[in-house]
Amino acid sequence: MGLSEREQQQLERIARYEQLMVELAKDMEDLEELLKTLPETQQTATALSEYYSSSNWMLDKDFSESEHFPESRTSGVLSEDGLYNLLGDYYEAGMCLIEQGLRMIKLGREES
Repeated sequence: MGLSEREQQQLERIARYEQLMVELAKDMEDLEELLKTLPETQQTATALSEYYSSSNWMLDKDFSESEHFPESRTSGVLSEDGLYNLLGDYYEAGMCLIEQGLRMIKLGREES
């Protein structure tokens, strides 16, 4: 005797949620790996932010615009928009992490 329509729907539902569980487990592994890098990323962003707001940055920018600065040397860090935008992106990513973290916590509370 074959499966009823209801039983077939149950099997499909189970398979769908099984796949979602597998996807979430993989995403959580990826997230845990990313979270391990955040302290180092924070140190890098802090160093860049401190440099950008220092007098050294302005001195270096002025030097990069002088005739003594080698043309072969990269100086993207001295691009006002480039570094400013990168630090802004870092801030926005932090805000996104806070918002998403709150949703994750809320879901965890609903489950308990």
